[in-house]
Order: sequence, then C-alpha cells, then structure tokens
Amino acid sequence: MIDRHLSELQCVKQARRSIRLIRQRLLNPTPKVMEICVPHFKVAIDCLAQLHGLLGSETSITFGRTVLRAEIVDLRAELAQVNALMNNAAAFYAGLAQLMGNGDEDMAGYTAAGVMATATPVRLQLEG
Repeated sequence: MIDRHLSELQCVKQARRSIRLIRQRLLNPTPKVMEICVPHFKVAIDCLAQLHGLLGSETSITFGRTVLRAEIVDLRAELAQVNALMNNAAAFYAGLAQLMGNGDEDMAGYTAAGVMATATPVRLQLEG
C-alpha cells in the first residue's frame, strides 16, 4: 500500500514540476517557447493518465490521502494559471495577426467570388 501511495504522489509531483516549468516559460510566450513546452505537456499528461489509472483501481488509498489531496489542489491551481497564460498568449497573437493583416480577403489576395482583389494603397496621415 505504501508503494502505491508513493507512486500516486510521485505522479502528481512530476505533473506539478512539468506544469511549473510550463508556467515559468509562458511568462514570455514566443512561438519557440510554446514549442519547447510541448514535451512538458506530454509528461504532465502521461503522469495524470497514470494517476487516473492508479486512483481508478479497486484498492483504496488510506495512507497519505490528505497529502495527495493537497498536491492535487495545488496542481489544479497551477493548471488554472497555465490556462490563463495560454489564453492571454492566444489573445495577444490573435490581436497581432489582426494588426498585421487587414482581413482574410486582403491576406489571401482574392475576393469571396474568387477574383483577385485590387490592393488599396495604405495612407498614413499625421497632423500636428
């Protein structure tokens, strides 16, 4: 029973380590950083899948239940922070994409009818 408890606790702690690393890296969410986070997400997912299997088995946990529960609560909080950072990064890059392009038709160079769109010159006028 103790070995099982340790493996469950180790699963949660490993998932938290991976999520913590992701959270730190997402403070500067460049596309390269997002790419670097993928293996850490996979580790966290694998750990959580293993934990789900362990907790779903017929034997119950009696030893260390409060410690495991506290780790899971902390993991949920860290996942919420990562989720918020990912949403903010997505919103930032969506806004940047809108600033860089004038719309889908202009970016593709064709109208909805399939005719090549004429480029309208962009004018910038400063007064002051």
